[in-house]
Amino acid sequence: MSRIFWSWGKGVGGISTARETPSGGKRSWMAFGRLFFRSWVTGGRTTRVVVSLTLLGVMVLAMGIWGGMVLDRQREKLYNHAVNRGMLGLDYLGHHAKIPLIKETPRALHTLIRHVQGGGGYLYISIVDECGVVKAHTNPGEIGRTQVDSPPVGTQLSPGGVTCFIYGEGDMGPVLTMSAPVFFKGTRIGSVYVGLSMVFIDGFLREEGSFLLLSVGLLFLFGMLLCFMGRFGWLPFSLASRAWDDAGGGDEGNHRETALGGIDPGSLKMSVMRETLGLYMGTEVLDLIMRNPESAWLKGRKSEATILFADIRGFTAYAESCTPEVLVEELNHYFDIVTATIIKHGGVVDKFIGDAVLAVFGVPVYDEYHAPRCVRAAMEIQQALGAARTRGGSPLLGRVGISIKSGDVVAGSIGSPAKMEYTVIGDTVNIAAHMNALAGAGEIVVDRHIMDAHGGRLDGEPLVSQKMKGRMGRVEVYRVTGLRTERCPGCFPPVAS
Repeated sequence: MSRIFWSWGKGVGGISTARETPSGGKRSWMAFGRLFFRSWVTGGRTTRVVVSLTLLGVMVLAMGIWGGMVLDRQREKLYNHAVNRGMLGLDYLGHHAKIPLIKETPRALHTLIRHVQGGGGYLYISIVDECGVVKAHTNPGEIGRTQVDSPPVGTQLSPGGVTCFIYGEGDMGPVLTMSAPVFFKGTRIGSVYVGLSMVFIDGFLREEGSFLLLSVGLLFLFGMLLCFMGRFGWLPFSLASRAWDDAGGGDEGNHRETALGGIDPGSLKMSVMRETLGLYMGTEVLDLIMRNPESAWLKGRKSEATILFADIRGFTAYAESCTPEVLVEELNHYFDIVTATIIKHGGVVDKFIGDAVLAVFGVPVYDEYHAPRCVRAAMEIQQALGAARTRGGSPLLGRVGISIKSGDVVAGSIGSPAKMEYTVIGDTVNIAAHMNALAGAGEIVVDRHIMDAHGGRLDGEPLVSQKMKGRMGRVEVYRVTGLRTERCPGCFPPVAS
């Protein structure tokens, strides 16, 4: 089949290349599709009309087949709905008509029929005894006569012991007749009958069919209009042809094996890389990587930077009382707030360590204001987490402690040939991690270097100086209580994300 269409496209388009020789299977259909498209946008007026008419015919045929399948499905659903309605009526009658049939109380049987008929949709309802004599009927004139079943028109079905079939009954059109026996203590004492009109199904399908024909007709007229426009070189064919030429599709010697003949795979790859890496770092870092993907910034080097640790207090105990699904959702909300704020202020999210976040400011792009930016980011994180907790967020959002430490770090790609990651290591990172244990829920703790970097603009209360394992001397630690808002080196617009 693909060879037939390929031969037709070659004859219509008058285009042949060595790469488009039919080889069967998926490749042949792809070659035919490219040939078909180029014939449409670059061929002459006659070619455009022929191609457009072919597309139009395929679309109209497909829409007609699809519409027929939908109508058949609707017919089946409506029929099943009518059968279910009839079975409900039979079940009600068969259950409540036992005693009235035995005692031969016509008034009680007539009350049952009126109750079922009140639901609507029934042409007639009949209750007969074991001899087939009508004891109750929606038409009083039928009472006392013998029930006569009309010959069925369609196939007879018996769902769950219920007999149902369709037959024609004069002016009423097709009628769905259903009957079921009535048993009392294992003995059959009569039967119940219901008849439902099927006219509504034909009416519904006629309306839907008319709408389908109208849609196909409008599609055909629209397609003919496009063919007419293409015949005289009007839009949209002229625009498509011009776009093809601009993309280089008209030059067979420079033809590219891409979707439209003009998309550069290298550009697409760079675009995907930029979009993906942008989720993890700010614009400045991303631009540096994209400009120099193999430069020295990947290698380990010593730099001055500021480290931020954010950790949730009491997370282990909370996790034991929470389902995994809820816990993951709450953690993602917490990470979303923290990550977005860090990137907004020019920081880089180094990694997630369980419920902790490690971020760095000042590498790989050096920024003389890395310490003030980190402090502003930490304060904004606590404000955002507090606001989210107030709005009914997870209790985790109000239990985050943040520590900040400035100093020298070694930044670069660390790992093995099989797995590498850009990270920071060093004494500053270790001290920041130890300091985090001093930050209570909703608090920020910093070292002396951070206080000095703000020139007295950062308010804080000193904590007991800490002796860190493996270090000489003690580390001065402060709990941040506020930041003065007057103009200063630490008060500047955040880095644009």
